[in-house]
Amino acid sequence: MRDSYLVTKQPPYGTVGITNSFDLHSSMKNRIDYVWINEGITVTKYGVLNEQQYGQFTSDHLLIMIHAVF
Repeated sequence: MRDSYLVTKQPPYGTVGITNSFDLHSSMKNRIDYVWINEGITVTKYGVLNEQQYGQFTSDHLLIMIHAVF
């Protein structure tokens, strides 16, 4: 298994970390959620979506999105 953050073809988008503890001033440097991939899968894009709704986070974990080619 490979970490999609480490093997993406384009530089990762967004913050490094994905947890914010509902704190708007969080450093968001801790990676505690991962998208693991197998051999034969190429990750072209990796992103952490850290947008806020009405000045608040909708979750204490941010979304991870990847674009993968099989």
